[in-house]
Amino acid sequence: MAAHARAGSVVVLLALLVIALAPLGASVLGPKLAPGHLAVEAASGSPHPAPADAVSAYVSADRSAADVGQSITFACSASGGTPPYVYAWALSDGGIAAGPTVDYSFGSPGTYDATCTVTDLLLGIAMDSTSVVISPTPSVAASVDHDLAAPGMTLTFGASPSGGDGSFTFEWAFGDGSSGSGAPATYAYSQAGSYQATVTATDGNGGTASSSVSVTISDIGVTAGVSPTSGDLTTVFTFTATASGGGGSPYSFSWNFGDGATGSGPSVTHFYTAGGTYSPEVTATDGLGGSHAAPTQTVTVTAPPAPLGATANAPRQAADVGQSVTFTCSATGGTAPYSYGWTFGDGNTGSGSPVTYSYQSAGAMTVTCTVTDSTTASATDSTSVQVSPSPSVVASASYAAAAPGTSLTFSAQATGGPGTFTDYAWSFGDGTTGSGVQVAHAFAQAGSYQPTVVVTDSNGGTASGSVSVTISNVQVTASATPASGHTDTLFEFNATANGGGGQPFTYSWDFGDGQSGGGSAVSHSYPNAGNYSPLVRATDSLGASRTVSLSPIEVSSTGGAPVEPLSVTMSVSTSLPRVNESISLSGTGRGGSGGYTCVWDFGDGDNATACSTSHAWTVAGHYTVDLVLSDSGGNRTSDSSPIDVQPALGPPGGPLTVAFRVSKSLAAVNENISFVATGGGGSGGYACSWNFGDNTSATGCSASHAWNATGSYRVLLSVSDSAGHHGSSSQTVDVITGLTATFGVGPSPAIIGEPAELVAHPTGGVGPYNCTWEFGDGANASGCAVSHVWTTRGRFVIRLVVNDSTNQSYAVFQPISVESSGLFGLPLGLDLVVLASPLVVIILGIYLWNAWRRRSRSPQVLDSVEASVISTLTGNVKRLSRWRPRRGGHRRSRLPGEEPGSKANQDAGRDDHQGPVQ
Repeated sequence: MAAHARAGSVVVLLALLVIALAPLGASVLGPKLAPGHLAVEAASGSPHPAPADAVSAYVSADRSAADVGQSITFACSASGGTPPYVYAWALSDGGIAAGPTVDYSFGSPGTYDATCTVTDLLLGIAMDSTSVVISPTPSVAASVDHDLAAPGMTLTFGASPSGGDGSFTFEWAFGDGSSGSGAPATYAYSQAGSYQATVTATDGNGGTASSSVSVTISDIGVTAGVSPTSGDLTTVFTFTATASGGGGSPYSFSWNFGDGATGSGPSVTHFYTAGGTYSPEVTATDGLGGSHAAPTQTVTVTAPPAPLGATANAPRQAADVGQSVTFTCSATGGTAPYSYGWTFGDGNTGSGSPVTYSYQSAGAMTVTCTVTDSTTASATDSTSVQVSPSPSVVASASYAAAAPGTSLTFSAQATGGPGTFTDYAWSFGDGTTGSGVQVAHAFAQAGSYQPTVVVTDSNGGTASGSVSVTISNVQVTASATPASGHTDTLFEFNATANGGGGQPFTYSWDFGDGQSGGGSAVSHSYPNAGNYSPLVRATDSLGASRTVSLSPIEVSSTGGAPVEPLSVTMSVSTSLPRVNESISLSGTGRGGSGGYTCVWDFGDGDNATACSTSHAWTVAGHYTVDLVLSDSGGNRTSDSSPIDVQPALGPPGGPLTVAFRVSKSLAAVNENISFVATGGGGSGGYACSWNFGDNTSATGCSASHAWNATGSYRVLLSVSDSAGHHGSSSQTVDVITGLTATFGVGPSPAIIGEPAELVAHPTGGVGPYNCTWEFGDGANASGCAVSHVWTTRGRFVIRLVVNDSTNQSYAVFQPISVESSGLFGLPLGLDLVVLASPLVVIILGIYLWNAWRRRSRSPQVLDSVEASVISTLTGNVKRLSRWRPRRGGHRRSRLPGEEPGSKANQDAGRDDHQGPVQ
């Protein structure tokens, strides 16, 4: 204020004058006061408003509150009146000032007014004022909870403010470059030293005050000692410690004596229970929790030597003969150095540690180590090793000889070792490998091979074994005698085979006329003339086969009525018998000359000669039953059937398992199907029952059944053992209508050189159908509607074979007569009748003419009769010359698309012989 008061004495004096004259001016010039400000009262005593052009004033301050000593800027603005203006200030603490702007500070707290009086050039006056609140000067006192501490200890700093407006914020400087805020504030010094922590408090008016507090940070110093520093197990050692610095007293002490034991206190005692060198340590903790650890001197404790001990060890507890085993032995106690001696349990000894040894005999071996120290004291320990015999293996093959492509089973029988084998590795000698106790392998090329197996036991021991196999192709030699003949000639066919899987070989013949046979030696006659190319297929005991062709056979006709070729049908009660189960077999012949005889070969070395017989096999396996049937004329034919002989149900033991095999899962109505139970386990003494799904059942662990209606049937096998355990298994068999067929021929009889139409009528089975024909004259055709031309006269047997999509086959035979053509294209006989007809007419005419002549001698009558006879003869001749029979002769069968019903059709559709193909 003083600075502003000295702004100019003239201004001040003028302002004082204005203030002094203000009452006078107000009374004289009242109408010129500014609006809103007090004016001189009129005579009536009520205020008068200032005129519109009167001077006015407005006061403002940069703040409404401040602390004692803080500067406040007051501003006064004038308007109206007649400039220039004169500004005079009056402060309620007695201070005055001049000018439109004034900086002013109050010396004591309280609420103050600042009033500005504005006077214009014509002495017009206006006034305005504002109020401010002044607070006491702020102050603060800093404090700390501990003025002594160790580095890292957290200290709490406090600040107590006063004065100001009562609202404060606090900022700290801890003296080590770090800062903080708030009250209280916490801080931990990281380094030892003396620090001055300062707090600055700021109130709401911006007034500040500072205060400091001193802290001393020092490391805890520990001095520790032990007395004595050496001794034995009876010595009492005294440990002492003192501390300084940090947070100061009181200090606590924690001891670690180096042997796992602990203690506490500034002075403690301890004795050691074992010899050795120890490094004791003490941790001192001050009153604030700061701590520091320090070691004492090293303590040496002597103790008498411990008793000598030995520990024997082997890294493996099992080995095979010849395998190396490493043994180790460790010593404890006693007085070094040590020496080691061994006995290996088989009479042999060794020394050192470690030591390696190989056993040459099997058995449980006790291995003992003896340790001797420098004082000749000794100790022993033992371990055991189970030594197993060296492993060995025998390799075998299911068959020593086979054809390329035949799967052979190779087996390895390993012995020795610990009895547990972890790997079977096979090398078959053809560049391929396999693994397992049993493996299957087929060689692609002929040759001699030596498959080898290497087995590894659980001890890591190995052994190898090999087996020799010979792989060769099936070789077949076949012949037919004679090389040519007639339709009544009995041809002898012979075949021999070798190589492959060897005996027994089965032989399947295709005689080239649609007929087949079986056996190494068979007979066959051809019912129709022609050239035939027989084939024979030889199959070895393992199923490999080879087919060879024989030289063509020329068969010429001998005339006479045709004879149905000799054929045979074999039937068996079951194709899945068990070992020692007797089955029924029968052979049914047809065609040929009758008087049939049979010879059976059961594939196991046994034979029989009756056409109905029975047989049982003693060894499980796959067999082929061959039947050769001969007729009274010496003709022979054959048939064969596979038999799969099943072993007995599996041995008892483990859970009861149930399964079964079925000979066919797709069967025809009334076809006999075989069933056999498999599986095993349980307690043995099995009882089997069957439910065939058509309200029929059977008992026994082998069964057969035929269904009399089509459908899908669920076959259920139930098995129980002697302990009452039960199990079941089921399979589905689909039954379809059996395949049959007929055929029609038109015309019948057929005419030489004229085509005859043949139509097959298959029923049952599962389409589509495949039809093949043999016409009895050496020709054949395929298709279910064909035509054929016979070139010679005679009677022929037509053979039709129908096959469906399920490989069912059905054959039907029918004879047909083939006749020559006569005159005029008529069949022979009818042409003679036609030729004789005109002669009969001529003779009759002559007779009538003579009779008429005797009765009537009239020439006119004679002329009339002659003319009539001549006309009749001429007309007959002309008609005969124009007449031709319809194609096909006087009898014909219904052709494809023709309606049934005529007698000719019924005659042609009659089948003399029919049945399934054999």
